[in-house]
Amino acid sequence: MELVTMVTINRCGIYKVRFRIHQELRNYFNKNEVNKSLNTKDIAEAKSKAAIILGKYEQILKVCKVLDKSQIQELVDKYIKETLEQDLIDRAVKGQGTVFCDVGFDVYNNTLALASADMAETLKGDYAQDLSNNNYRLIEETLDELLDKNSIEVDKTSNDYKLLSYYMMLAQIQILDEASKRGRGEIHTPPEVISNRLFYSQKHINKPQPKEEVNEKKITTNKEALDSYIKFYKAKCDENNTSKEQYEGVVTFLKEVFLELISPSGDVAETTLEDIIEIREILKNLPKRNIQKYRDMSISELIDAEADEADIISNRTLAKYMKWIKSCYAYYNSIGLIQTNPLQLIATTSGTNALDERLPLEHKEIEQLLTLTKDDKVTNNLIKVFYTSGMRLSELYKCSLKEIDGVKVYDLTDRSISLKTKSSYRLIPIHRSIDVSLLKELPTQDGFSKRVNELIRSHISDDKRKVLYSLRHSFATDLKNNRIDPNVISELMGHSHQTMTLQRYASSYDVHILKEAIETLSI
Repeated sequence: MELVTMVTINRCGIYKVRFRIHQELRNYFNKNEVNKSLNTKDIAEAKSKAAIILGKYEQILKVCKVLDKSQIQELVDKYIKETLEQDLIDRAVKGQGTVFCDVGFDVYNNTLALASADMAETLKGDYAQDLSNNNYRLIEETLDELLDKNSIEVDKTSNDYKLLSYYMMLAQIQILDEASKRGRGEIHTPPEVISNRLFYSQKHINKPQPKEEVNEKKITTNKEALDSYIKFYKAKCDENNTSKEQYEGVVTFLKEVFLELISPSGDVAETTLEDIIEIREILKNLPKRNIQKYRDMSISELIDAEADEADIISNRTLAKYMKWIKSCYAYYNSIGLIQTNPLQLIATTSGTNALDERLPLEHKEIEQLLTLTKDDKVTNNLIKVFYTSGMRLSELYKCSLKEIDGVKVYDLTDRSISLKTKSSYRLIPIHRSIDVSLLKELPTQDGFSKRVNELIRSHISDDKRKVLYSLRHSFATDLKNNRIDPNVISELMGHSHQTMTLQRYASSYDVHILKEAIETLSI
Protein backbone atom coordinates (compact mmCIF):
# COMPACT_ATOMS: atom_id res chain seq x y z
CA MET A 1 0.00 0.00 0.00
CA GLU A 2 1.14 3.49 -0.76
CA LEU A 3 1.35 5.70 2.30
CA VAL A 4 -0.91 8.38 0.82
CA THR A 5 -3.83 5.92 0.49
CA MET A 6 -3.74 5.36 4.26
CA VAL A 7 -3.93 9.04 5.21
CA THR A 8 -7.55 10.24 5.24
CA ILE A 9 -9.39 13.31 6.49
CA ASN A 10 -12.40 13.46 8.81
CA ARG A 11 -15.38 15.83 8.73
CA CYS A 12 -13.51 18.38 10.86
CA GLY A 13 -10.60 18.52 8.43
CA ILE A 14 -8.25 16.57 10.73
CA TYR A 15 -6.05 13.96 9.05
CA LYS A 16 -5.74 10.43 10.36
CA VAL A 17 -3.74 7.33 9.41
CA ARG A 18 -5.35 3.95 9.03
CA PHE A 19 -3.83 0.59 8.11
CA ARG A 20 -4.54 -3.08 8.74
CA ILE A 21 -2.32 -4.99 11.17
CA HIS A 22 -0.55 -8.03 9.75
CA GLN A 23 -2.09 -11.30 10.94
CA GLU A 24 1.15 -12.29 12.70
CA LEU A 25 0.82 -9.27 14.99
CA ARG A 26 -2.94 -9.05 15.55
CA ASN A 27 -2.94 -11.10 18.75
CA TYR A 28 -0.29 -8.79 20.22
CA PHE A 29 -2.21 -5.62 19.30
CA ASN A 30 -5.54 -7.28 20.19
CA LYS A 31 -7.16 -5.59 17.18
CA ASN A 32 -7.15 -5.79 13.38
CA GLU A 33 -6.20 -2.26 12.38
CA VAL A 34 -4.58 0.98 13.49
CA ASN A 35 -6.80 4.06 13.19
CA LYS A 36 -4.91 7.04 14.60
CA SER A 37 -5.70 10.76 14.52
CA LEU A 38 -2.73 12.82 13.37
CA ASN A 39 -3.99 16.01 15.07
CA THR A 40 -3.22 18.24 12.11
CA LYS A 41 -4.96 19.85 9.14
CA ASP A 42 -1.69 20.18 7.20
CA ILE A 43 -1.21 17.36 4.68
CA ALA A 44 2.60 17.57 4.73
CA GLU A 45 2.73 17.30 8.50
CA ALA A 46 0.15 14.51 8.38
CA LYS A 47 2.28 12.49 5.96
CA SER A 48 5.35 12.98 8.15
CA LYS A 49 3.51 11.77 11.24
CA ALA A 50 2.00 8.85 9.34
CA ALA A 51 5.46 7.90 8.05
CA ILE A 52 6.73 7.76 11.63
CA ILE A 53 3.85 5.59 12.79
CA LEU A 54 4.12 3.25 9.82
CA GLY A 55 7.92 3.15 9.89
CA LYS A 56 8.12 1.93 13.44
CA TYR A 57 5.30 -0.56 12.85
CA GLU A 58 7.18 -2.00 9.86
CA GLN A 59 10.30 -2.40 11.97
CA ILE A 60 8.38 -4.53 14.46
CA LEU A 61 6.94 -6.58 11.61
CA LYS A 62 10.42 -7.17 10.16
CA VAL A 63 11.98 -8.42 13.39
CA CYS A 64 9.05 -10.43 14.79
CA LYS A 65 10.24 -13.60 13.04
CA VAL A 66 13.46 -13.67 15.06
CA LEU A 67 11.97 -12.76 18.46
CA ASP A 68 10.07 -14.83 20.99
CA LYS A 69 6.49 -14.00 21.99
CA SER A 70 7.39 -12.04 25.11
CA GLN A 71 9.87 -9.87 23.18
CA ILE A 72 7.30 -9.17 20.46
CA GLN A 73 4.68 -8.23 23.05
CA GLU A 74 7.16 -5.90 24.74
CA LEU A 75 7.87 -4.12 21.44
CA VAL A 76 4.17 -3.85 20.60
CA ASP A 77 3.32 -2.49 24.06
CA LYS A 78 6.12 0.07 23.72
CA TYR A 79 4.88 1.00 20.24
CA ILE A 80 1.31 1.50 21.46
CA LYS A 81 2.42 3.60 24.41
CA GLU A 82 5.13 5.71 22.77
CA THR A 83 3.85 5.86 19.19
CA LEU A 84 0.08 5.62 19.15
CA GLU A 85 -0.61 7.35 22.45
CA GLN A 86 1.80 10.30 22.26
CA ASP A 87 2.73 13.06 19.85
CA LEU A 88 5.88 11.65 18.28
CA ILE A 89 6.94 14.82 16.55
CA ASP A 90 7.25 16.57 19.90
CA ARG A 91 9.06 13.56 21.39
CA ALA A 92 11.54 13.45 18.54
CA VAL A 93 12.27 17.17 18.81
CA LYS A 94 12.86 16.82 22.55
CA GLY A 95 15.04 13.71 22.13
CA GLN A 96 12.90 11.54 24.41
CA GLY A 97 13.95 8.15 23.12
CA THR A 98 12.91 8.28 19.44
CA VAL A 99 14.86 9.08 16.31
CA PHE A 100 14.45 9.32 12.53
CA CYS A 101 16.85 7.11 10.61
CA ASP A 102 17.12 7.70 6.86
CA VAL A 103 19.45 4.78 6.30
CA GLY A 104 20.01 5.25 2.57
CA PHE A 105 20.23 2.66 -0.24
CA ASP A 106 16.65 1.62 0.48
CA VAL A 107 17.65 -0.46 3.50
CA TYR A 108 14.17 0.15 4.84
CA ASN A 109 12.42 0.33 1.46
CA ASN A 110 12.33 4.13 1.22
CA THR A 111 10.43 4.55 4.49
CA LEU A 112 11.51 6.56 7.48
CA ALA A 113 12.50 4.20 10.26
CA LEU A 114 11.64 5.31 13.76
CA ALA A 115 13.68 3.34 16.32
CA SER A 116 13.58 3.65 20.06
CA ALA A 117 16.95 3.58 21.76
CA ASP A 118 16.13 0.37 23.62
CA MET A 119 14.87 -1.37 20.52
CA ALA A 120 17.94 -0.31 18.53
CA GLU A 121 20.25 -1.61 21.24
CA THR A 122 18.46 -4.97 21.33
CA LEU A 123 18.51 -5.36 17.56
CA LYS A 124 22.17 -4.37 17.43
CA GLY A 125 22.99 -7.23 19.79
CA ASP A 126 21.14 -9.70 17.56
CA TYR A 127 22.96 -8.49 14.45
CA ALA A 128 26.36 -8.51 16.18
CA GLN A 129 25.88 -12.04 17.45
CA ASP A 130 24.86 -13.33 14.01
CA LEU A 131 27.72 -11.50 12.31
CA SER A 132 30.23 -13.09 14.69
CA ASN A 133 28.89 -16.49 13.57
CA ASN A 134 28.95 -15.55 9.85
CA ASN A 135 25.16 -15.78 9.82
CA TYR A 136 23.51 -13.30 7.46
CA ARG A 137 19.88 -14.44 7.82
CA LEU A 138 18.69 -11.08 9.16
CA ILE A 139 19.59 -9.18 6.00
CA GLU A 140 19.02 -11.75 3.23
CA GLU A 141 15.60 -10.41 2.23
CA THR A 142 16.68 -6.77 2.38
CA LEU A 143 19.86 -7.47 0.40
CA ASP A 144 17.95 -9.33 -2.31
CA GLU A 145 15.48 -6.42 -2.59
CA LEU A 146 18.37 -3.98 -2.85
CA LEU A 147 20.06 -5.95 -5.62
CA ASP A 148 16.80 -6.46 -7.51
CA LYS A 149 15.83 -2.78 -7.27
CA ASN A 150 19.17 -1.77 -8.75
CA SER A 151 19.12 -4.56 -11.38
CA ILE A 152 22.31 -6.09 -10.02
CA GLU A 153 22.84 -9.81 -10.58
CA VAL A 154 25.16 -11.49 -8.09
CA ASP A 155 25.62 -15.23 -7.66
CA LYS A 156 24.59 -16.07 -4.08
CA THR A 157 27.45 -18.57 -3.80
CA SER A 158 30.05 -16.01 -4.85
CA ASN A 159 32.45 -14.04 -2.69
CA ASP A 160 30.81 -10.84 -3.98
CA TYR A 161 27.51 -11.84 -2.38
CA LYS A 162 29.22 -12.75 0.89
CA LEU A 163 31.06 -9.44 0.83
CA LEU A 164 27.83 -7.52 0.29
CA SER A 165 26.17 -9.52 3.08
CA TYR A 166 29.01 -8.67 5.43
CA TYR A 167 28.83 -4.95 4.68
CA MET A 168 25.05 -4.94 4.94
CA MET A 169 25.23 -6.53 8.41
CA LEU A 170 27.99 -4.14 9.45
CA ALA A 171 25.98 -1.16 8.22
CA GLN A 172 22.90 -2.30 10.11
CA ILE A 173 24.90 -2.69 13.33
CA GLN A 174 26.45 0.77 13.05
CA ILE A 175 23.16 2.38 12.05
CA LEU A 176 21.42 0.79 15.02
CA ASP A 177 24.26 1.94 17.25
CA GLU A 178 23.78 5.49 15.98
CA ALA A 179 20.02 5.17 16.47
CA SER A 180 20.55 4.06 20.05
CA LYS A 181 22.88 6.97 20.80
CA ARG A 182 20.70 9.54 19.04
CA GLY A 183 17.66 8.24 20.89
CA ARG A 184 19.41 9.11 24.12
CA GLY A 185 19.99 12.68 22.98
CA GLU A 186 23.59 12.29 21.78
CA ILE A 187 24.76 13.75 18.46
CA HIS A 188 26.65 11.42 16.16
CA THR A 189 27.34 10.65 12.51
CA PRO A 190 24.18 10.86 10.36
CA PRO A 191 23.06 7.35 9.30
CA GLU A 192 23.26 8.20 5.60
CA VAL A 193 26.98 8.93 6.03
CA ILE A 194 27.46 5.46 7.50
CA SER A 195 25.60 3.92 4.58
CA ASN A 196 27.60 5.84 1.99
CA ARG A 197 30.84 4.90 3.74
CA LEU A 198 30.02 1.19 3.96
CA PHE A 199 28.09 0.31 0.82
CA TYR A 200 29.66 -0.16 -2.59
CA SER A 201 27.69 1.24 -5.50
CA GLN A 202 26.73 -0.92 -8.48
CA LYS A 203 29.89 0.14 -10.32
CA HIS A 204 32.24 -0.58 -7.43
CA ILE A 205 31.22 -3.95 -6.05
CA ASN A 206 34.75 -5.29 -6.35
CA LYS A 207 36.61 -2.02 -5.86
CA PRO A 208 37.93 -0.42 -2.66
CA GLN A 209 36.22 2.62 -1.15
CA PRO A 210 37.13 6.08 -2.48
CA LYS A 211 40.44 7.49 -1.31
CA GLU A 212 38.96 10.40 0.53
CA GLU A 213 36.94 8.03 2.70
CA VAL A 214 39.89 5.69 3.37
CA ASN A 215 42.08 8.59 4.41
CA GLU A 216 39.51 9.80 6.91
CA LYS A 217 41.12 8.74 10.20
CA LYS A 218 38.65 8.28 13.01
CA ILE A 219 39.76 6.15 15.91
CA THR A 220 37.64 4.41 18.50
CA THR A 221 39.24 4.57 21.92
CA ASN A 222 39.43 1.57 24.23
CA LYS A 223 36.99 3.31 26.56
CA GLU A 224 34.46 3.96 23.79
CA ALA A 225 34.76 0.37 22.60
CA LEU A 226 34.34 -1.00 26.11
CA ASP A 227 31.31 1.21 26.78
CA SER A 228 29.70 -0.22 23.64
CA TYR A 229 30.51 -3.79 24.70
CA ILE A 230 29.08 -3.28 28.18
CA LYS A 231 25.76 -2.14 26.67
CA PHE A 232 25.76 -5.24 24.47
CA TYR A 233 26.71 -7.46 27.44
CA LYS A 234 23.92 -5.93 29.57
CA ALA A 235 21.34 -6.77 26.90
CA LYS A 236 22.73 -10.28 26.63
CA CYS A 237 22.63 -10.76 30.43
CA ASP A 238 19.04 -9.53 30.58
CA GLU A 239 18.06 -11.97 27.84
CA ASN A 240 19.78 -14.90 29.59
CA ASN A 241 18.64 -13.93 33.11
CA THR A 242 22.26 -13.69 34.23
CA SER A 243 22.60 -12.92 37.92
CA LYS A 244 23.26 -9.33 38.95
CA GLU A 245 26.31 -10.52 40.88
CA GLN A 246 27.91 -12.06 37.79
CA TYR A 247 27.12 -9.04 35.60
CA GLU A 248 28.63 -6.62 38.12
CA GLY A 249 31.70 -8.83 38.55
CA VAL A 250 32.44 -8.79 34.82
CA VAL A 251 31.79 -5.06 34.39
CA THR A 252 33.79 -4.08 37.48
CA PHE A 253 36.81 -6.04 36.29
CA LEU A 254 36.64 -4.66 32.75
CA LYS A 255 36.20 -1.03 33.83
CA GLU A 256 38.39 -0.86 36.92
CA VAL A 257 41.19 -3.28 36.04
CA PHE A 258 41.41 -4.15 32.35
CA LEU A 259 40.65 -0.67 30.98
CA GLU A 260 43.40 0.84 33.12
CA LEU A 261 45.90 -1.73 31.86
CA ILE A 262 45.01 -1.27 28.19
CA SER A 263 44.88 2.58 28.35
CA PRO A 264 41.43 4.22 28.08
CA SER A 265 42.41 6.72 25.38
CA GLY A 266 44.32 4.26 23.19
CA ASP A 267 43.06 3.19 19.75
CA VAL A 268 41.29 -0.16 20.13
CA ALA A 269 42.33 -1.13 16.59
CA GLU A 270 46.01 -0.95 17.54
CA THR A 271 45.83 -3.59 20.29
CA THR A 272 48.27 -6.41 19.54
CA LEU A 273 48.75 -9.97 20.76
CA GLU A 274 51.86 -8.77 22.59
CA ASP A 275 49.76 -6.21 24.48
CA ILE A 276 47.37 -8.92 25.63
CA ILE A 277 50.18 -11.27 26.67
CA GLU A 278 51.74 -8.47 28.71
CA ILE A 279 48.41 -7.78 30.40
CA ARG A 280 47.99 -11.45 31.21
CA GLU A 281 51.41 -11.50 32.87
CA ILE A 282 50.36 -8.56 35.04
CA LEU A 283 47.03 -10.16 35.92
CA LYS A 284 48.52 -13.50 36.94
CA ASN A 285 50.55 -11.77 39.67
CA LEU A 286 47.76 -9.61 41.09
CA PRO A 287 46.51 -10.27 44.63
CA LYS A 288 42.88 -11.13 45.28
CA ARG A 289 40.80 -7.98 45.75
CA ASN A 290 38.45 -9.66 48.22
CA ILE A 291 41.25 -9.69 50.79
CA GLN A 292 40.77 -6.73 53.13
CA LYS A 293 44.20 -5.14 52.74
CA TYR A 294 43.91 -5.04 48.93
CA ARG A 295 40.25 -4.08 48.67
CA ASP A 296 40.65 -0.31 48.36
CA MET A 297 43.86 -0.33 46.30
CA SER A 298 43.95 1.10 42.79
CA ILE A 299 45.17 -1.10 39.95
CA SER A 300 48.59 0.59 39.99
CA GLU A 301 48.86 -0.02 43.74
CA LEU A 302 47.90 -3.67 43.26
CA ILE A 303 50.61 -4.09 40.63
CA ASP A 304 53.22 -2.62 42.98
CA ALA A 305 52.01 -4.58 46.01
CA GLU A 306 54.35 -7.31 47.22
CA ALA A 307 51.66 -9.92 47.75
CA ASP A 308 52.22 -13.26 49.45
CA GLU A 309 51.93 -16.24 47.13
CA ALA A 310 48.81 -17.35 49.00
CA ASP A 311 47.17 -14.00 48.16
CA ILE A 312 47.72 -14.26 44.37
CA ILE A 313 44.70 -14.97 42.16
CA SER A 314 44.19 -18.60 41.15
CA ASN A 315 44.67 -20.03 37.67
CA ARG A 316 40.91 -20.40 37.44
CA THR A 317 40.39 -16.71 38.18
CA LEU A 318 43.04 -15.76 35.60
CA ALA A 319 41.30 -17.93 33.00
CA LYS A 320 38.00 -16.25 33.87
CA TYR A 321 39.52 -12.79 33.39
CA MET A 322 41.01 -13.77 30.02
CA LYS A 323 37.68 -15.21 28.90
CA TRP A 324 35.97 -11.90 29.70
CA ILE A 325 38.61 -9.97 27.75
CA LYS A 326 38.36 -12.37 24.82
CA SER A 327 34.59 -11.84 24.65
CA CYS A 328 35.20 -8.08 24.43
CA TYR A 329 37.48 -8.42 21.43
CA ALA A 330 35.19 -10.94 19.73
CA TYR A 331 32.49 -8.26 19.94
CA TYR A 332 34.86 -5.56 18.65
CA ASN A 333 35.73 -7.80 15.72
CA SER A 334 32.07 -8.58 14.98
CA ILE A 335 31.10 -4.89 14.64
CA GLY A 336 34.19 -3.94 12.66
CA LEU A 337 36.20 -2.02 15.27
CA ILE A 338 39.16 -4.38 14.78
CA GLN A 339 40.17 -6.60 11.86
CA THR A 340 41.15 -9.66 13.91
CA ASN A 341 40.76 -10.76 17.50
CA PRO A 342 44.23 -10.63 19.14
CA LEU A 343 43.11 -13.24 21.68
CA GLN A 344 42.34 -15.95 19.12
CA LEU A 345 45.61 -17.72 19.88
CA ILE A 346 45.34 -17.40 23.66
CA ALA A 347 43.72 -20.21 25.65
CA THR A 348 41.18 -18.98 28.18
CA THR A 349 40.61 -22.17 30.16
CA SER A 350 42.58 -23.20 33.21
CA GLY A 351 41.79 -26.89 32.84
CA THR A 352 40.62 -26.92 36.46
CA ASN A 353 37.55 -25.90 38.39
CA ALA A 354 37.18 -24.32 41.81
CA LEU A 355 37.09 -27.64 43.62
CA ASP A 356 40.13 -28.94 41.71
CA GLU A 357 42.10 -25.96 43.02
CA ARG A 358 41.24 -26.87 46.61
CA LEU A 359 42.01 -30.02 48.56
CA PRO A 360 39.33 -31.43 50.84
CA LEU A 361 39.96 -31.45 54.55
CA GLU A 362 40.13 -35.04 55.72
CA HIS A 363 37.72 -36.12 58.43
CA LYS A 364 40.43 -36.11 61.10
CA GLU A 365 41.41 -32.58 60.04
CA ILE A 366 37.80 -31.41 60.37
CA GLU A 367 37.68 -32.94 63.86
CA GLN A 368 40.95 -31.19 64.69
CA LEU A 369 39.49 -27.88 63.51
CA LEU A 370 36.43 -28.42 65.70
CA THR A 371 38.65 -29.18 68.69
CA LEU A 372 40.58 -25.94 68.13
CA THR A 373 37.32 -23.94 68.19
CA LYS A 374 35.45 -25.78 70.95
CA ASP A 375 35.49 -22.67 73.18
CA ASP A 376 34.09 -20.48 70.38
CA LYS A 377 30.59 -21.87 69.93
CA VAL A 378 29.67 -19.65 66.97
CA THR A 379 32.78 -20.48 64.93
CA ASN A 380 32.56 -24.16 65.88
CA ASN A 381 28.93 -24.30 64.79
CA LEU A 382 29.66 -22.54 61.48
CA ILE A 383 32.42 -25.01 60.62
CA LYS A 384 29.82 -27.76 61.03
CA VAL A 385 27.40 -25.78 58.87
CA PHE A 386 29.80 -25.53 55.94
CA TYR A 387 30.85 -29.17 56.15
CA THR A 388 27.28 -30.50 56.37
CA SER A 389 25.68 -28.14 53.82
CA GLY A 390 28.30 -27.59 51.11
CA MET A 391 27.27 -23.94 50.95
CA ARG A 392 29.51 -21.21 49.64
CA LEU A 393 30.44 -18.63 52.27
CA SER A 394 28.33 -15.88 50.69
CA GLU A 395 25.29 -18.17 50.46
CA LEU A 396 25.08 -18.58 54.24
CA TYR A 397 24.67 -14.82 54.60
CA LYS A 398 21.92 -14.75 51.97
CA CYS A 399 19.82 -17.75 52.98
CA SER A 400 16.84 -17.85 55.31
CA LEU A 401 15.95 -20.64 57.74
CA LYS A 402 12.64 -22.40 57.19
CA GLU A 403 10.81 -25.63 57.87
CA ILE A 404 9.29 -27.51 54.93
CA ASP A 405 7.27 -30.69 55.47
CA GLY A 406 8.79 -31.05 58.91
CA VAL A 407 12.37 -30.61 57.64
CA LYS A 408 14.44 -27.58 58.68
CA VAL A 409 16.28 -26.13 55.69
CA TYR A 410 18.60 -23.38 54.51
CA ASP A 411 16.35 -21.67 51.97
CA LEU A 412 18.14 -20.22 48.93
CA THR A 413 15.10 -20.11 46.63
CA ASP A 414 14.29 -16.40 46.93
CA ARG A 415 14.89 -14.91 43.44
CA SER A 416 15.39 -11.45 44.93
CA ILE A 417 18.82 -12.51 46.21
CA SER A 418 21.78 -12.66 43.86
CA LEU A 419 23.47 -16.06 43.57
CA LYS A 420 26.20 -17.42 41.32
CA THR A 421 24.04 -19.37 38.83
CA LYS A 422 20.40 -20.26 38.23
CA SER A 423 20.94 -23.70 39.77
CA SER A 424 22.30 -22.07 42.96
CA TYR A 425 18.71 -21.35 44.00
CA ARG A 426 17.94 -24.41 46.13
CA LEU A 427 16.96 -25.94 49.48
CA ILE A 428 19.55 -27.59 51.75
CA PRO A 429 18.35 -29.58 54.77
CA ILE A 430 20.00 -28.65 58.07
CA HIS A 431 22.13 -31.41 59.61
CA ARG A 432 21.14 -32.75 63.03
CA SER A 433 24.40 -31.47 64.58
CA ILE A 434 23.68 -27.79 63.86
CA ASP A 435 22.59 -25.40 66.63
CA VAL A 436 20.14 -23.20 64.70
CA SER A 437 19.94 -20.65 67.53
CA LEU A 438 23.60 -19.76 66.96
CA LEU A 439 22.87 -18.74 63.36
CA LYS A 440 20.88 -15.66 64.35
CA GLU A 441 24.00 -13.51 64.72
CA LEU A 442 26.86 -14.18 62.34
CA PRO A 443 30.41 -12.78 62.30
CA THR A 444 31.56 -10.80 59.27
CA GLN A 445 32.35 -12.92 56.22
CA ASP A 446 35.94 -11.68 55.97
CA GLY A 447 36.58 -12.05 59.68
CA PHE A 448 35.26 -15.60 59.84
CA SER A 449 37.06 -16.73 56.68
CA LYS A 450 40.34 -15.21 57.82
CA ARG A 451 40.10 -16.81 61.28
CA VAL A 452 39.42 -20.32 59.93
CA ASN A 453 42.13 -20.09 57.28
CA GLU A 454 44.66 -18.97 59.89
CA LEU A 455 43.73 -21.92 62.11
CA ILE A 456 44.17 -24.33 59.22
CA ARG A 457 47.49 -22.80 58.23
CA SER A 458 48.86 -22.66 61.78
CA HIS A 459 47.66 -25.96 63.22
CA ILE A 460 46.50 -28.34 60.50
CA SER A 461 48.26 -27.92 57.13
CA ASP A 462 50.54 -25.47 55.38
CA ASP A 463 49.17 -26.58 51.99
CA LYS A 464 47.63 -23.40 50.55
CA ARG A 465 44.97 -25.52 48.80
CA LYS A 466 43.43 -26.32 52.19
CA VAL A 467 41.19 -23.42 53.24
CA LEU A 468 37.66 -22.77 54.49
CA TYR A 469 36.34 -23.48 50.98
CA SER A 470 37.84 -26.99 51.33
CA LEU A 471 34.86 -27.89 53.53
CA ARG A 472 32.65 -27.63 50.44
CA HIS A 473 35.02 -30.05 48.72
CA SER A 474 34.91 -32.36 51.76
CA PHE A 475 31.10 -32.26 51.64
CA ALA A 476 31.05 -33.41 48.00
CA THR A 477 33.77 -36.02 48.51
CA ASP A 478 32.20 -37.60 51.59
CA LEU A 479 28.72 -37.75 50.03
CA LYS A 480 30.24 -39.45 47.01
CA ASN A 481 32.02 -41.94 49.28
CA ASN A 482 28.67 -42.56 50.99
CA ARG A 483 27.31 -43.59 47.55
CA ILE A 484 24.82 -40.75 47.29
CA ASP A 485 23.30 -40.26 43.82
CA PRO A 486 25.55 -37.78 41.91
CA ASN A 487 22.46 -35.80 40.85
CA VAL A 488 21.45 -35.40 44.49
CA ILE A 489 24.96 -34.17 45.32
CA SER A 490 24.78 -31.66 42.44
CA GLU A 491 21.36 -30.53 43.66
CA LEU A 492 22.68 -29.89 47.17
CA MET A 493 25.76 -28.05 45.90
CA GLY A 494 23.86 -25.84 43.48
CA HIS A 495 25.28 -27.35 40.32
CA SER A 496 23.17 -28.01 37.22
CA HIS A 497 22.43 -31.67 36.53
CA GLN A 498 20.55 -33.84 34.07
CA THR A 499 17.28 -33.98 36.04
CA MET A 500 16.83 -30.21 35.72
CA THR A 501 14.85 -28.68 32.89
CA LEU A 502 15.47 -25.37 31.17
CA GLN A 503 12.49 -23.84 32.93
CA ARG A 504 12.87 -25.35 36.38
CA TYR A 505 15.59 -24.51 38.83
CA ALA A 506 13.76 -25.26 42.06
CA SER A 507 14.52 -28.52 43.88
CA SER A 508 14.23 -31.57 41.64
CA TYR A 509 14.13 -33.86 44.68
CA ASP A 510 11.81 -34.19 47.63
CA VAL A 511 13.26 -32.45 50.67
CA HIS A 512 13.19 -35.74 52.62
CA ILE A 513 15.49 -37.37 50.04
CA LEU A 514 17.91 -34.46 50.41
CA LYS A 515 17.69 -34.76 54.19
CA GLU A 516 18.60 -38.46 54.05
CA ALA A 517 21.69 -37.63 52.00
CA ILE A 518 22.80 -34.89 54.42
CA GLU A 519 22.40 -37.16 57.44
CA THR A 520 24.89 -39.70 56.04
CA LEU A 521 27.59 -37.22 57.08
CA SER A 522 28.94 -37.90 60.56
CA ILE A 523 30.51 -35.20 62.69
